[in-house]
Amino acid sequence: MAGSKGGIQTVEELLKIGEEKGALKKLTSKEQKLTDVEIFNSEEAEKDSDESDLEALELLNQETEMKEEKIEILKAVGYQPYQAQNLDISTALEMKADELVKTGKYSTSEIRRFKTIGRRWENIPDPTGKFKTAVEKINVKPEDLYLPDEVKIADKVAGVPDESMLYSSLQVLDRKYVDEVLPRHLLASAVNLQKSGICVTDHKVTRVENAFDAFEVHSFKLIPLEGQESTIKVKLPIIQEDGSFMASGVRSKCRKQRIDLPIRKISHNQVALTSYVSKFFVTRSDKSAYSHERWLEKQLIAISNERTDVQINFAECFKHDTVAPIQFTTLARLISKVVIGPYVFNFDIEKMNSIYGKDLIDVMNRSKKNQIVVGKNTKRIVF
Repeated sequence: MAGSKGGIQTVEELLKIGEEKGALKKLTSKEQKLTDVEIFNSEEAEKDSDESDLEALELLNQETEMKEEKIEILKAVGYQPYQAQNLDISTALEMKADELVKTGKYSTSEIRRFKTIGRRWENIPDPTGKFKTAVEKINVKPEDLYLPDEVKIADKVAGVPDESMLYSSLQVLDRKYVDEVLPRHLLASAVNLQKSGICVTDHKVTRVENAFDAFEVHSFKLIPLEGQESTIKVKLPIIQEDGSFMASGVRSKCRKQRIDLPIRKISHNQVALTSYVSKFFVTRSDKSAYSHERWLEKQLIAISNERTDVQINFAECFKHDTVAPIQFTTLARLISKVVIGPYVFNFDIEKMNSIYGKDLIDVMNRSKKNQIVVGKNTKRIVF
């Protein structure tokens, strides 16, 4: 056979051998165009193929072992959600300074200097003299925000049977915050600039009062890790104990900021998202393709029209203060009662006691399980 000694040399010889052995298969158009192309000796090609297969198999085994190790680690450790590092003011600046060493912009001695400057804020004197250090001043503890409960706002009033209504802690809220907490919050807001890589080294307060204005000028000396040293001045009105302030001859009054939870569910299909700058609402689509409630309503209407043995009373009897599974509350927004043969299902919370008995309902309310009575037949109660 041609080329048997030196191995197969061309594609034509390979096709001829295939015809003789009856093992010829259809080649692709690309392979048919490859004529007069030299290939490796069949024995060497087979050897190289075996070696490449072994390498691929070893690589696959290594990847499989790595995946198994990762799975074992996850099983041992478990899922842990990300938690931001609770760094103090000086540590946050030192970490930013260490990052500058890696860039080569500053030498080690310069970074040590920045770290020393980054701790100067701890020795900023208190203008009022109430606190020894700035660290103590900005550390507002929960007990510092405590308001006394028994603050009488009026003497005994005829027609008010409950004397506790004559007391209100809001009477001292403004005065306590303005005198004791507001100056501490002002300094804390400035000192926290260190977390962005700006050293706060000094704080001075200049008080200005005249017939038309009453304000304070807060002067802060700042040294950024990258940039020039500077001094900024902030002009703030002096807030009186009643929450009022004078500016340009006009006396105005501060309004208490109204806040809400960041995410609050306000209805069965609407959520309010609140931040310090805006508030918007997210509403679930009412389309049947995306709403299980709308789909369920259509199915109930179809059943009531097609089956004569099923009696369905359509009425909304949902109570927002009812703790019940989501399936129950969804049906309570659509129907109040379903009768199927011997079974009677009730979704009206106000009729629970009369249908099932007050004792059973009290037991279910005390139970820690998220269960509720939904129906009954002649023999038993259905949960």
